Amino acid sequence: MGDASSITRLKDNGAFKSAVDKLLLGVELTNRESTLLLSAAIALLRYGLEDKNRTRSLEFAYWIILNYSLNTGNLKPLYDLSFELGLYPLAKSIVDLDERRFDTLKDYIALVEIKENFTEGVTLTLEQKLSDSSFFSYSGEGFAYIAPTSFGKTERLVKAVLEDKSGSRPCVIVPTKSLLAQTRDDVFKHHPRAKVITHDEMYQSEQTFIAILTQERAIRLLEANPSLSFSSVFIDEAHNAFEVDDRALLISRLIRESKFRNPATKFYYFSPVIDDINLLSAISGFEVEGCKVNKSMKEPRYYLLDNEREPCAHITGSLIAFARFLPSMTLGIA
Repeated sequence: MGDASSITRLKDNGAFKSAVDKLLLGVELTNRESTLLLSAAIALLRYGLEDKNRTRSLEFAYWIILNYSLNTGNLKPLYDLSFELGLYPLAKSIVDLDERRFDTLKDYIALVEIKENFTEGVTLTLEQKLSDSSFFSYSGEGFAYIAPTSFGKTERLVKAVLEDKSGSRPCVIVPTKSLLAQTRDDVFKHHPRAKVITHDEMYQSEQTFIAILTQERAIRLLEANPSLSFSSVFIDEAHNAFEVDDRALLISRLIRESKFRNPATKFYYFSPVIDDINLLSAISGFEVEGCKVNKSMKEPRYYLLDNEREPCAHITGSLIAFARFLPSMTLGIA
């Protein structure tokens, strides 16, 4: 049975579908319905953990338990699941809400482990920690860091730039001027005396600098200085390279020109939405490896609209649930 089939077959169970309907709309559950939902979530969790490709089963299990805990106020299932999936920021936040409910020796040991090994200013998930280890130990030509929005990609990027060992002229490529200013400020927070170039006209033949440029400015900088090369190139929002527009062409040209001028240049790609890292290899002209953070703690909120398009109720949850259980609903996304 496929991953999607494990979910779609559940809708044929009338009792389960009724319980999910109540969960979607925030209606109080009976004890029997609560037991049914949690049992289904455990079964989906076990099934999903058997194969890393069964992400939908894990997502739906997480959705059930997240909404059950929020609707009932019983946070223990969500706390247990967050440890099972390595969602340590969520586990820590639950404990911070009510320390008295999580004061066993097992809880204490787990929280000490999180504090000592998964906290770097902020608390990391297990996938973030493992991805960081892969990222900072990589020695090849190109590496991609794929993670959901707000999962610390900018922090990883800035940290990588400041700790870059490949040379003294790293270049960060950002798609917009607003991100250019934000990234510059993030670098200055950690290294206020760094020589930062944010425009091609700022370059004065320095041998050591950090360039933070749009793809347009980076191309102009290289064109005006034929002997200049970057020691490493960090491309933020790298999925823009797949668009059919001038920006994508400039990114591709920048990658190939930088590699031509300095074959030792390292390339790092950051994105929340790239599914196939092999596509980056095709665009770059060399092998790109990478890591991908799949588990997300976020769940969208949807509003049920009346005939006049006014919100009459709000529900939280996964598109999977809506598509499988309430196909006739009219939904607005917030």
